[in-house]
Amino acid sequence: MTAAKAPRSRGWIDGAARGNPGEAESLLRQVLAIAPEHVKGCNNLAVVLGEQGRDEECLALFRRISNEAAAISNMAFVYAQRGEIDRAIQAYSHALSLDSSLRSAAEALAQLAKYAPPPKKLIPAEPLESMTRKSQMTGRGDIAQSTV
Repeated sequence: MTAAKAPRSRGWIDGAARGNPGEAESLLRQVLAIAPEHVKGCNNLAVVLGEQGRDEECLALFRRISNEAAAISNMAFVYAQRGEIDRAIQAYSHALSLDSSLRSAAEALAQLAKYAPPPKKLIPAEPLESMTRKSQMTGRGDIAQSTV
């Protein structure tokens, strides 16, 4: 059967909506057994697997239907859906480093930035003159001393 005659992969939505990812996975695998190049079926199976935390399988399927940058961007979407905001931000950033023209990744990254935890509080550095005075008082101010 050709991809044009492949069955619709919509049935997986019913399985996933009923909270039965196993059923959704089974239906999508049936679609791909009949039409291995069925892009939507492959993408939807990747999402179902990603929702279950099966990241390696998920990413492999995304890579099967797209380039590396798009696959990583899709993986970032899965992380975001699971509530792993920091991980999603890292993945979207990585995808954009590979292909800065990924508009959907850039837009998603901007949206996720609103939900990212605030940066860790940095400890203020001592003023330079304070550090210089301390090193003069302790005798450790010289960077290199001659031993000749």
